[in-house]
Amino acid sequence: MRRFAPWVVIVVACGQKPSGPTPDAYCNDERNGVCCDGLGCDWAAGPLDVTVLDAATQQPVAGQPAFSTALVAGPIPVACTSTAMPCPSWEIAYGVNIGPQDVTVTVSGYAPSTFHVVMLGPIGCCGAGPTVTATVALTH
Repeated sequence: MRRFAPWVVIVVACGQKPSGPTPDAYCNDERNGVCCDGLGCDWAAGPLDVTVLDAATQQPVAGQPAFSTALVAGPIPVACTSTAMPCPSWEIAYGVNIGPQDVTVTVSGYAPSTFHVVMLGPIGCCGAGPTVTATVALTH
């Protein structure tokens, strides 16, 4: 009696571009001609690390800054990247979109300041882009 090993063949169509006049409407992102939609992963801008200094002293400002952009409604969550106090650098891990944008920082007792950044996405379809850094000097 012969025994046959059961074989299961799974064909996965991964990264194929949809056909039609507007394939980009179906893609979340396109990298090197590969449509990333439907790959079961997420992609986003990398973190933004912002050093917030007093312009006169070049020392970290006291108090927690608030960050905002025209592209994101509401306050953007931040976390201190150091155990030093006052905190010299703040990380925005999410809430900033991929692409060029202006970010406004406000701290009590200082005039608001706006700076321009270009947030990058991941090199491939999945994950987050590289960390972008900026330094802002606030005036009273």
